[in-house]
Amino acid sequence: IDGALMGAQNVTYTAKWTVNQYTVTWIVDDEETEVTYAYGAAIVKPADPTKEGYTFAGWEGYIDGALMGAQNVTYTAKWTANQYTVTWIVDGETVKSEIYTVGTQPVHPADPTKEGYVFDGWSEEEADNGDLTYTAQWIGFLWMESAQNGEDYTVTIHNTTDENVRCMVIAASYNGDGKLLQAVVTGWMDVTAGSFGTERFSIAQSAETTDSSIFVVDEDYAPLEIHLPALY
Repeated sequence: IDGALMGAQNVTYTAKWTVNQYTVTWIVDDEETEVTYAYGAAIVKPADPTKEGYTFAGWEGYIDGALMGAQNVTYTAKWTANQYTVTWIVDGETVKSEIYTVGTQPVHPADPTKEGYVFDGWSEEEADNGDLTYTAQWIGFLWMESAQNGEDYTVTIHNTTDENVRCMVIAASYNGDGKLLQAVVTGWMDVTAGSFGTERFSIAQSAETTDSSIFVVDEDYAPLEIHLPALY
């Protein structure tokens, strides 16, 4: 007792201690969680954190079975970037396959080409393990090939769309003033999706003929959008 006076007998005083408290800070990508421990207490690590695209690689500086020392400590989560496979497929065939690390951008190959179709980009599919598959997408069209042998013409309509088409070919010849000299109308062609149809006809040529045109119309006699192979 403060200010005590010596009495008529021996006395003994024993020191008493209060255990100090210290802080353990767990850091996961700049997010901090603090836990207070008494000096000498066992430090219990939290559940392993998760992060998309990465594998948890432990707590920096932490040793299993560690006891709380006489100072605050900080443990920071360590990560290992995952690797994944990226595959590009064109019409069922793998044209490129590479391994990438999370955080790097896959580099697409050159745009593929396909007769009768226009490339419409890559569709992306991600597997459960993070692997990516890119598949070429196509837009089909009606496109035409024509051949001339004197007055004889052969016209082939290719249909790479998903729909059946009924069409008719109209051929015309003109003089230098743009006057119509002759028009030839073929029969109807039923060109199913993914197939082609061919018509053969003749256009008489004369000294006045300077130009000729070929038109393709639908059942309502409206012009169809027809492409040429050169566009592909």
